[in-house]
Amino acid sequence: MTTPNVAVLVLDSVRRDHCSTYGYQRETTSGLTEIGKEGYVFENAYATGSWTVPSHGSLFTGQLPTVHGAHARKRYFDVEPERTLSGKLSERGYETACFTANPWLTHDFGFDTGFETVSDFTTDVPYPDAGDPRQLEVDAGSISGIVDVIKWITAEKSLQRLRNSVHLKRTDLSSTDAEEIIAGIEQWLGEHDDDPFFLFANFMDAHDPYSVDQRHDEFWHGNDGTIDVDWNLRSLNRSPEESQQRINDAYDSALHYLDTQIGKLVEILDHHDRLEDTLLLVLGDHGQCLGEHGYWGHGTFLYEELLQVPLIVRPPNGCNSVDINKLVSIRDLYDLVLDFTSGTTLPECIGTLPDPGDGRVVAESLGKHQNIGIPSGVYSAEGFRGVVAEGRLGIRKYEEDWTDVGTGDWVSLLEKVEQQALRQGEIGSLNAANDEQIEFGETTKQQLEDLGYM
Repeated sequence: MTTPNVAVLVLDSVRRDHCSTYGYQRETTSGLTEIGKEGYVFENAYATGSWTVPSHGSLFTGQLPTVHGAHARKRYFDVEPERTLSGKLSERGYETACFTANPWLTHDFGFDTGFETVSDFTTDVPYPDAGDPRQLEVDAGSISGIVDVIKWITAEKSLQRLRNSVHLKRTDLSSTDAEEIIAGIEQWLGEHDDDPFFLFANFMDAHDPYSVDQRHDEFWHGNDGTIDVDWNLRSLNRSPEESQQRINDAYDSALHYLDTQIGKLVEILDHHDRLEDTLLLVLGDHGQCLGEHGYWGHGTFLYEELLQVPLIVRPPNGCNSVDINKLVSIRDLYDLVLDFTSGTTLPECIGTLPDPGDGRVVAESLGKHQNIGIPSGVYSAEGFRGVVAEGRLGIRKYEEDWTDVGTGDWVSLLEKVEQQALRQGEIGSLNAANDEQIEFGETTKQQLEDLGYM
């Protein structure tokens, strides 16, 4: 068999139960369904964390967050390139490329490790050499601040500085549209026709905040604009004034748009004669709460809505659709990809995925993912651990033991599964890591602020 290409497409913040591929009543993911008709549809896939950093650390290493070390208290992905999925494939002669609109998945946080090409679509100014107005420490809402901005624009490279300022004023800094990322991928594909490739892309179109316009209005009835929700930990301080229906409509419309773009990317792979030589993996890195548990957003907590994600794997040349019901983790994809690219067939790769009869540790959270003040007692200062046994998710705070969760045979089984994982080195202590401050650029800082992380 020709050395297969590998494409890993991450749909940020996409939860399984809002995908029509898995039975959701709205037709949100017809594109994923089409991919699943020629591949393996995983019915019971879990993310290892409830936000970007820990989940991608697991995807790239095959390890849980307390082992790979990237999480809320240490947000830098500090792993040697040769231990990462991209690094290992690069050693095998693969061209490796990362396309990201997610500010966490950039050089600032170490997630470029192992990739030869990194296309960072986080928002930048058109003329970076002319200067970035976001670096001015002025109050642009005051008269004196406006005067300072005008002085800065007219001091040098006036036209370019003016265009930079206008660009930032008109641009949604939260993320880049999937269409733009896919255009970059298509250009890259046209420049790499010879060696096998490992293509990774993260798409942010289903990530909050949700701006509704003609591209994202499939299920929306109303005016264009951004829905009024304080997302993530801020939602614990102020519940949305938006109706639950409008919130669901905005999320489902964003998901529908992203699904449409993924379908176009599959067509592009086919047009470039690469689809039938490519192992294609499409997955969510975590889900999104839409009011469940009194929470809107993701991160910090471990709930089913945050952890159960879509996962579809299409082999080169496709296959008859197969539903996989075993409990799997997105960290299992690390070994699956490495085994498949070593010559193991996909059915054999899937057959050898871990399938512990008792259950398994599926996710970990180590503290707040945002530096936001929230009501005391609603979260664990140290972290949470999620264990699935007998088809049910159990969540334990670090400060508690399983007897605080409940009693009975199921709770005893959860404790047994966790202790076994500790003995085997699959997990570490939730309180082993210290908070670590990371310096990063103004562009990244601004985008994280617009996404609600700061």
